[in-house]
Amino acid sequence: MLKSLLKKYQNAIYQELSPVQVDNDFFWFTTQDENEYLGIPKNELNEAEHSLLVCLFKEVTMNEHLFQPHPESVKWFDYLYRGSETLPNEEHRDFRSIHFSLEGEIDLVALSEAMQHLFANDCIIIFKNHFSGVVLENLSSSLTSKEELLSAAKVIEADFYVSPSFFIGQSRTVNNEFSSGFHEEEKMFLFAKEQFQAKRIFSIESISSYYIVQFAPKELRDSLFGSIFSVFSEDEIVLKTIKTFLENQLNTSQTAKELYMHRNSVQYRIDRFMEKTKIDLKSFEGSLFVYFACLEYESSRVHKKQS
Repeated sequence: MLKSLLKKYQNAIYQELSPVQVDNDFFWFTTQDENEYLGIPKNELNEAEHSLLVCLFKEVTMNEHLFQPHPESVKWFDYLYRGSETLPNEEHRDFRSIHFSLEGEIDLVALSEAMQHLFANDCIIIFKNHFSGVVLENLSSSLTSKEELLSAAKVIEADFYVSPSFFIGQSRTVNNEFSSGFHEEEKMFLFAKEQFQAKRIFSIESISSYYIVQFAPKELRDSLFGSIFSVFSEDEIVLKTIKTFLENQLNTSQTAKELYMHRNSVQYRIDRFMEKTKIDLKSFEGSLFVYFACLEYESSRVHKKQS
């Protein structure tokens, strides 16, 4: 959104990381999620334009001080969010990132105290802003499971009256590549929250297939999956049947149990699907291709509902 303003303010500075310092010659603005920043020269902005931008975006000032639970958190914040090239004294150690976001601002001091009890003692909590951040788990300690994260989400919601979401990232060694992988996970988390608003816990494994499909041009996706889409549009129960069948490792009985359908009904829909599309779901390549088609079809329906 902020990037589009570069057309009007050609001398502005656009970046995805928070500015290391706020130059007195620039006004800096950021989005609500603080994942975009734009610095506009003060001499290019009149009073009316400045007032309008303040209404639309958050203005960044040097007086803002974001609480961090620990000195190590400050080093990590500078490295991850302010573009510092100095590794936070943890080189060659392995961490797993658990990104989190909250629907609404919260007292960070109280939240950090609660999170220290919900996660391992040696974890590092970094707040990106007042409603999002990351927990870095040391791989030498016990890692938090999805079930434990769901319990933590319920505790935070009950105690602070905000609804949290979590995204379990990959395990990474702290080196010069750590930051780029970390920020790619942030993008995946944002994508996941937009696509699946009712969900609370996400992971690389559960989102990567959806995320990869989105990178292909829409024209290519429509061309590749067009025949499959036409079958789904005729009877969307087929979509649910096929997707559930694939997610249950091609087990017809388990699919029927999950869908509360008779096994013969499931098998009939599978056979009809393969007959119409000429795709063999029993092959790895066929099942993978059709699964991507299922994800794309569901995603396109979500976008139609939102528009």
